Amino acid sequence: MIGPSRLQAHKINDLQVFRGIAILVVLLEHAPQAEIILSLFPHPIAVPGWLGVDLFFVISGYVITRSLVRDRFEPLSFLIRRLFRLTPALLLLVGLVGGVSLALSQGDIPGLKPSDWVPDPAKFWLALASVLCGYATFRAPWDGGILAVAWSLSVEDQFYAALAVVCAVGALALRRRAPQAIPGLLFVLAAGLYLTITWMRLSLLFTGHFKGTSSPPLFYLQAFRFDLLALGVILGFIGPRFHHRMGASVNNWGPFWTPILLGLPLGLAALCGLSLRLRHGLVLPVAGWCFGLLVLIAAHEKAIPPGRGWGCRVLTYLGDRSYTIYLFHVPAMLPAVALLGTSLPIRSIGYCVLHAAISAAVLIPLVELVYRVVERPLTEVGRRLSERLRIIPADPSPEVGLSTTQAVDRKAA
Repeated sequence: MIGPSRLQAHKINDLQVFRGIAILVVLLEHAPQAEIILSLFPHPIAVPGWLGVDLFFVISGYVITRSLVRDRFEPLSFLIRRLFRLTPALLLLVGLVGGVSLALSQGDIPGLKPSDWVPDPAKFWLALASVLCGYATFRAPWDGGILAVAWSLSVEDQFYAALAVVCAVGALALRRRAPQAIPGLLFVLAAGLYLTITWMRLSLLFTGHFKGTSSPPLFYLQAFRFDLLALGVILGFIGPRFHHRMGASVNNWGPFWTPILLGLPLGLAALCGLSLRLRHGLVLPVAGWCFGLLVLIAAHEKAIPPGRGWGCRVLTYLGDRSYTIYLFHVPAMLPAVALLGTSLPIRSIGYCVLHAAISAAVLIPLVELVYRVVERPLTEVGRRLSERLRIIPADPSPEVGLSTTQAVDRKAA
């Protein structure tokens, strides 16, 4: 029998593999090589890399929910851990963006324009405030600049801040009964949000316009894909309740379904191109359903074949560092553009190969340095601090009084 520690490592590896796939898909979206390759196809095909963020959203919602369940929905320690986990690397990105902006303003670099990387000062400060304060609005300049990649972090900050507020209100009002009452409230709120936005998306597909567009908050939640985070929360509650049934149904079939559930939404996104109606009305609902099943399969250790090869190890490595890669992959492309300049045609094979090689040579050491020196140590500091600062007391005997479902989830988590 697999012990709890090995089971935990295996399950985390399955989810980390999907995080690795998600970050590769995001890199595909921003790399110039993808458009050149896809342009060779007779039918117009769009780069589907934007779905990588949506896969991250579903995984994040699931993992955060399971973490809250294990910690009895303690809001303060959750926010502390998240602050120490994400903010230090984000501050480094802001400093790097400031340095790049200063360097570009001092002289002309071949192949680079300041406007390609940093918006004008007014837009830059608005984007900076959006990133650091955890809010994204339609006014923020997410159409350009190095900080544009951080829009999804702002969306997650908003979502999890609301989650923490619900937990805090429940904790203060219900005290020790909060761990029993909060799950139902969070599930109902997440399910209502997901169903409402899905209804809006399907109405766009079938009627050509969003139902509920008269409500700016609903339109805002739909545009920034809060429904996929809510879907992750829903799966975080219902997944463990179907542990045995799910395990039996996907036993030995997980590796068969994994490429299908990944390929279907990516293929749809590529074929649908830039059509907002098809992207929001068809691709995103299908992607949510497929990615949700992938997360459930991964959480039950059935997504990856038992014999893990070098490919799985590489994806696990990328998944462990996916947050840092996501933050710094755009700045890491800057030296490649500066070094190559106009010496080669941008759409040539030689330019693509050299661009990829230089970018990787810059990105890998940078990510490893930030991960080992900043991200991992401060994450541990946040974990230790969160254990001391709590609103809901820790469960002194977590194994006593657990139902069968809770016991299985505690062991598997």
